[in-house]
Amino acid sequence: MNNISRRRFLKMSALLGVGTISGGLPWLRPRPNERSYFLITDNPTGDLRRLLRITGLAEDKGTSIEYTSIQSSFLDLGIIDNGRLVDPRRVIGLEPELNDFTDALRARRSTGKHLIKIETPRFVQNDRVLFDVNGEIVEQVSLQNNYRQIAIAGKNGSTSFELKDGCLSVTQASCRHEVCKKIGPIYSGRIICAPNKLVATINPAQRLFDGITG
Repeated sequence: MNNISRRRFLKMSALLGVGTISGGLPWLRPRPNERSYFLITDNPTGDLRRLLRITGLAEDKGTSIEYTSIQSSFLDLGIIDNGRLVDPRRVIGLEPELNDFTDALRARRSTGKHLIKIETPRFVQNDRVLFDVNGEIVEQVSLQNNYRQIAIAGKNGSTSFELKDGCLSVTQASCRHEVCKKIGPIYSGRIICAPNKLVATINPAQRLFDGITG
């Protein structure tokens, strides 16, 4: 079994501007259509084709695929399941072929410069911004109003958000690198601060995530 090391997983998260909650959740059981994937690859066409076939997303017309060029890095696959970034090799009940694909990807002696995000729509349009800490909704505010400061307490301190004209941004971060502040405002998706186990969701029907930070 080719489990990713904690150090490498955190490095991958930092590279992508994404964060991990608990570095993979061994008790997390995936449910259909509640996952999204990101793939770091040196062979975007071939690896994407294989991943879509394994997951069955090739047949889903609602699937969104986004390509981004990144600095050269190790090859890998990550899963966002129920708002949490996890190591595929630590998810119980994952398809065996997806495990094999992850192992083969990590074993290749090359680096990738392509990040591919595969997202599936799975939420109903919501007129509220939701703030989730450690798997529980701790605050929700109306998308129709403006808020100069929304303070959300997390594991490592308080994170402050501003909601203005339907746009959500982080104004004060308690995490070490404050990557979430650098992302800027988002109109849809999620901001995830891994150190605080915090997930903020806005307009989820439009996009699954815009910014996930460590």
